[in-house]
Amino acid sequence: IANFNRKFKGILIVNLIGGDSVTLPIKYLKAKKIIVSVFSEDIIAALVKIRIYYLKLKAGNVRFIPKLVIDEGAKHKIKAIVQSRKGFLLEEQSLLIAKSYGFPLVKTHFVSSKNTALSKAKAIGFPIVLKISAPNIIHRHLEQGVFLDIKSMHELATAYDILSLRKGQIILQKSIQSDLEIIVGAKRDPDFSHLLVFGSGGIHVEYLKDIQFAVIPFFSYQTMESLILGTKVSINLKHHSKFWPIFVSLINLLSDFPEIEEIDLNPIILSKDKISCVDVKIKI
Repeated sequence: IANFNRKFKGILIVNLIGGDSVTLPIKYLKAKKIIVSVFSEDIIAALVKIRIYYLKLKAGNVRFIPKLVIDEGAKHKIKAIVQSRKGFLLEEQSLLIAKSYGFPLVKTHFVSSKNTALSKAKAIGFPIVLKISAPNIIHRHLEQGVFLDIKSMHELATAYDILSLRKGQIILQKSIQSDLEIIVGAKRDPDFSHLLVFGSGGIHVEYLKDIQFAVIPFFSYQTMESLILGTKVSINLKHHSKFWPIFVSLINLLSDFPEIEEIDLNPIILSKDKISCVDVKIKI
């Protein structure tokens, strides 16, 4: 199969049946970047989607994702970050990348002292969110690493004292009233490169399991709409197009830096039709 694939100019998709006996062959074929599955129905579904996409493309019904023009200085900094780290990036590195690609970020302040935190809070006003930031802390809410809806200087001082006992940076953000919380992101797939993710977000993302995936190589504005409509949360979204710029930024980022293993924008908060990205996690 591997020898044939070297001569074959089309897309080769292999179905191997045999349980544990095909584990090593599957591993070998994947290492050769050959698409392989043990379920024939998955292959048939994939071929149908490829055919539908081809027919739409031929009919001129596909709007492609535009290429963004990103500052070369920013891309140089991102390249240095990507090449120098493995695993989850530091918060400031993830925010630099997200800002460079135009994600709608909530302004984040890194505070190195209690007085700085109190001063920043006085300037931007309550309520405030205070949280710890460290590459090994993935889910802050599960590790008691975040204080939400802080309404006074006393509450803020107490929260800072608690978080300062932890190893990591402390960050401060203006609290946003949430109408709805969404997750958008991408994960690397061994067969299809990156898969885009969209669904119900926030701290209940694992519980709700309202997530849909899409393959980036076949991604278009039509796919974008189908991805959103495939979720239960879509019935609560008035204007799906508000998420399109986020998808465009995400696809451009992954195209420029395919080394990115995973990226999570969770939660993206909808408040009075405004979209704000509160947390960004990037893994190399």
